[in-house]
Amino acid sequence: AGTLSGNRFSAVLYGPNHPYGAPSEGTEASVRAFRRADAVAFYRKAFVPANSVLMIVGDVEPQAMLAEAAKRFGDLPTGAALAPITATAPARASVGVYLVNKPGAVQSAISLGQVGIARNSPDYIPLSVMNTMLGGYFNSRINQNLRETKGYTYGAGSAFDTRLMAGPFAVSTQVRNEVTAPSVTEILSEIKRLREEPIPAAEMKLIQDYMTGAFARQIETPGQIAGRVLTLELYGLPTDYWSTYRDRIRAVTAADVQRVARQYLTPDKIAIVIAGDAAAIKPSLAGFGPVEVVDADGKPM
Repeated sequence: AGTLSGNRFSAVLYGPNHPYGAPSEGTEASVRAFRRADAVAFYRKAFVPANSVLMIVGDVEPQAMLAEAAKRFGDLPTGAALAPITATAPARASVGVYLVNKPGAVQSAISLGQVGIARNSPDYIPLSVMNTMLGGYFNSRINQNLRETKGYTYGAGSAFDTRLMAGPFAVSTQVRNEVTAPSVTEILSEIKRLREEPIPAAEMKLIQDYMTGAFARQIETPGQIAGRVLTLELYGLPTDYWSTYRDRIRAVTAADVQRVARQYLTPDKIAIVIAGDAAAIKPSLAGFGPVEVVDADGKPM
C-alpha cells in the first residue's frame, strides 16, 4: 500500500511529462519494452569521466592517491557530461484527493503534500528546521499528535526530498481504516498551526539542539563523509557548506520557520493521496474535496 500511495503521489504532483512523475523502477509497460541495447547505450553516454566524480576518503596519502587515479583513469576518453534535465511541475489550484483502491486492506497508506524545493535552494536550512519540527524526528508535532496523543499509528513523519529540480514534500503514515479521515484532518491541522501560531522559544531551542547534535553522528564514517562531499559536487554547494552548517542551523529564527512554512506549505492546494480499501474509506474523505479513485495501475475506476 505504501508503494501504491507513493507512486500515485509522484504522478499526481508531477504529471506524465516530468521525470519525477514516474516510479524509478519503471512501470510494467516500460520494463517490458526495455532492451539490452538501451542499457548499453545509456551506459556509454552517462558513465564517462566528464559526467563522474571520484572521491577517496580514508587514511591515505593524497599525492599517492592522485597518482594512482591518474594511472587508472587518466587515459579514458573524457566524453561529454549529460545535459541538465529541466522540467516544471504543473501548478495546483486546489486540494486534490486521490484514492488508490486496494480491496480488503485494513489500513490506509497516506501520502500528503506538494512540490517542494531543489537541494540548492537558499531556503534549505530554514526548511530543514521547519520540517524537523513538523514531522522530521520522533518528537515532531505530527508524530506526537498521531502516535502519542491520538494512537492512530505507530509512526508518522514528513520530509523534503530535495533533488536537482524541486522534489516533493510529503507527510507519510499508515493508519487503520476507521481513522483515515481523522488522521488527514490532524495532519492538515498541524500544518496550519505551524503557519499561523507563534513558535515557542523552547521548541525552537529543542529542535536546534537536536539537529546540531545529530550532525556529528552523520559524519562519523568514511562513507558518510564521502556522501557529504558528493552532495557539494552534485548540487553546486559552496565548499564551506558543512563547516558552517551548525552555525546556520543556530541562526534560524522562529520568524524564519514561519516564513518558509507559509511560503512552501499551502494546505488549500495540497495533494492527499491514499492507498486503501475504497469501499471502506471513500465516504469519509469527501469532506476534503472530490475523490478520484484509481486502481493499482493508476487507471480510473
